[in-house]
Parts: sequence; structure tokens; C-alpha cells
Amino acid sequence: MKKILFILLLISIISCQKKQEKYVISGQLRNIPNETIIDLYAENDGSASRIKTDTIFDGYFEFSDTLSQSPIKMYLMIRDYNNFRGTCDLWVDYQKIFVKGDNIFLSSWSVESETVEQKILNEITQNTKHLSRKIDSLALIRSKNRENKDIIKVVNFKIDSIYKIKNSIEFNAIEKKPNSFIAIEKLYYILASKNSIPKDRVSEVYKRFDSTYIHSLYAEGILSILNKQEPPQVGDQLTDFEGYDINGNRFKLSDFKGKYILIDFWATNCGPCIQSIPELKEIHSKYTDNLIIVGFNLDTKEEIWEEGLKRDDVPWVNISDSKGIIAGIGFKYGILGFPTYFLINPEGKIVEQWEGYFTGNFEKKISQYMTKN
Repeated sequence: MKKILFILLLISIISCQKKQEKYVISGQLRNIPNETIIDLYAENDGSASRIKTDTIFDGYFEFSDTLSQSPIKMYLMIRDYNNFRGTCDLWVDYQKIFVKGDNIFLSSWSVESETVEQKILNEITQNTKHLSRKIDSLALIRSKNRENKDIIKVVNFKIDSIYKIKNSIEFNAIEKKPNSFIAIEKLYYILASKNSIPKDRVSEVYKRFDSTYIHSLYAEGILSILNKQEPPQVGDQLTDFEGYDINGNRFKLSDFKGKYILIDFWATNCGPCIQSIPELKEIHSKYTDNLIIVGFNLDTKEEIWEEGLKRDDVPWVNISDSKGIIAGIGFKYGILGFPTYFLINPEGKIVEQWEGYFTGNFEKKISQYMTKN
């Protein structure tokens, strides 16, 4: 009898353990149309990927799965970009998470959870949710008036003004309780945005973080901004850097000196980057005697970078430092959007720099230099 009771107890324990192996995020929303698609994204050091999708019925949605690490930052986004705006930020572990909302601006939705990081996030943002909602509403106005430059200008000015207020309030909260992953991430984004908080105040708060947090990528990003140097511009000599390819081989940019070098700063989930590949391959083939393309990936997760390499199947060297634009080479080169290109002549001088992909732009930018050789 005792043996049977022991077995039943063991089964019960194993069953409980299995239940804890999955996260559960459920939501009860009001004023959201049926069949609205909601996506769940996982984020790590600035890189995000969509991991789950659900369809809202009667205001309800649910996500559940295993975790590769815990806790992890995630966020919710509605796929109807024309009528919804913002994200609902979550910190996910094996605690149940319940989301409530009643409007189209996701940053104003509330999140209930016993997860420590979520509680800290809620504490930091409790006095700024109304500002986030205003920013979301203005962003929606901006998206619906893309062709009206006057409206865009006014809206951008209002958004910048609200961000300054929001950043100031959240900085004050971080200043009181600095030691958390949320705090150091928030501090980085506050410092990286347009704000009026003096760098010496940020530096003083940074010094109060303990070793658990100052070894993070966001901590490195904060130091990079505090010690910022001007990024290279057209007319400057190249700023040399080192990176590794997907097999771990190290390369320096200066290894390719002697020909024209086109640096392609790209990311796996960047639409224009994907669109540029066929034309880049044509340029690579056409000017192979005079031009070397060096791809520099700005994803912070190697597995995401590898997905892009397999998809694009490009013949040129691709390297990374896994620091995105938060720190490292992406930051030093002043990268703000993808793709960004730098054309460097055989003497190591930057002769062209541009952002974005436009059909025919490679030929227009590069051919004038190829004819000189």
C-alpha cells in the first residue's frame, strides 16, 4: 500500500513539474473585433522574432509553449497595422500572465503576473502609460498621413516632446531602483533617444548597477554612448574593425584593402535587405575584379543570422560581432536603419554612404568608380 501511495505521489510531482515547463499568456480584451490576428514576439538584446500567432474571438487569446531561457522579454502586436498601434511588453517565465485591454493602443494594456521582472516593468511604467498611449495615437495618425509632410513634421515634434517627458519620469524611477535587467535596458533606450537628461546623471546611475547587469549588451551600449565618438563620414579613412563569420573565422576590414569595398550592414528580418540581394549578386558578378562586398550582420542572435545566410545564399564574406546597433561596430559606424552601405576606395577612403535599398541604386553609386579602373 505504501509503495502504491509513493508511486501516486511521484506521478503527481512529475505531473506538476510538466505543467511548469510551459508558459501561459492569456488575454481578455474589450472593443477588439473578432478574427483580429495577434502575434507574440520574443526579443533578445534588441533582436525580435515572431514566435506565435493567435486569432482573437470574444476578446480572448492565449499563447503557451516551452522556453529556451527564463525569464525572457516578449511583446504582443496586432497585425492590423492600419488600425492598431504599439506593443504590449511582457517578461515571461513559468508564471501565468494575464493581459487586459480595451483599446487599439497596446502600450496601454495592463499585464498581471507574479514574474519579478514584470512587476519591476509595471512599477517603472505605471506613471507613463498614458504618455505611451498618446505616442501610439500620434504614430497611427502619422502612418495614415504618410504623404503629408506638414502633418508628419507636426506629429514628429509632438512625439519627441512626449518622449522627453516619458523618459524623464521613467529615468527618475530607475534612479531610485536601478538594479534590474529592465532598468538597464530602459536606461539604454532613454540615453539613445532624444532626451534632456544630462549624461553625468546617467553615468552616476550606471555606476550603481552591480556586476549581474553591467556585463550585459545594454550596459556596453550605455558606455558606448557615454564615450561616443563621431561615426565615420564620406571623406574619412575607414574605421577598421574585426568580426567573425558563421564558422568562427576572424576577419578584419583592412584585410580587403586594395580593392573597392562595399560594406553591407544588414539584418535577417529586414525587408529591403532581402529585396537588395538579387541586385547585389549582379554587382558582385559584374565588378568582381575591382569590388569586394563585405556583409556585416546586425542580428544579436547567431541562429537568426544563420537563417538569413541560408536563405540568401550569397557568395561574399559575411561577418558579425553579435552586438547589433546597441554597441560594437554597428554603433561605431552610426547605423540607425537597415540596410546601410559604405563604399570605400582602394586607399581606404570612404567615398559613398547611403541608407536603404532602391532599384538601380547600386549601379548608380558604384559604376562611376569602376570605370576609373
